[in-house]
This record gives sequence, C-alpha cells and structure tokens, in this order.
Amino acid sequence: MEDLKHFLEDIGIHIGLLMAGLFGAYLSVSVNAQLNGWQKATVMVSGAMTANYITPLILNYINLGNQVQYGLAFIVGFSGLKFVEWIIIKIKNKIDKQQ
Repeated sequence: MEDLKHFLEDIGIHIGLLMAGLFGAYLSVSVNAQLNGWQKATVMVSGAMTANYITPLILNYINLGNQVQYGLAFIVGFSGLKFVEWIIIKIKNKIDKQQ
C-alpha cells in the first residue's frame, strides 16, 4: 500500500485533492439528467483530475494557504473545465502584460 502511495505521489496525484474533486464532480453530474453513463463517468474523472492538478496552481496564484485546499478542490471538481479556462486566461493576460 505504501508503494502505491509513493507511486501516485511521484506522478503528481494527491489522494485528498483527487477525492475532493471527485465528490464535487459527482455532485455536478448528479443534477444533470441529460448525461448518459459514459458522459457522467468522463465528467467525474475529468473533474477529479482537474481538481488534483489545478488546485495547487490556484492556491499559489491567489496566495491561499493549504487550509482551504480541499474545499477549493471540491469547487474545482464541481466546476470542471471552467477552472482550466480561467487559468489559461490568467496566464495569457500575465504573458501579454510582460510583452
């Protein structure tokens, strides 16, 4: 079990953030009756992975401490790819200001 934990950490997966994002994504798809089973599964996986990898970026960008990381991961999982769009826009704006 410890080997699995180290492997996941090595590939950048934080179990707590992943689970918080998964629960957020689950809540998101549970209210959308228009999605079929595969679509719901895809939304849940993408929400969980987005929360796992994007939450640390947001925490760093807006200088929030780690005490809010799981709540933020839940919100990112719930919102899904909208946070990816937000990050891309912020990065693009920062690059444009530097030029």
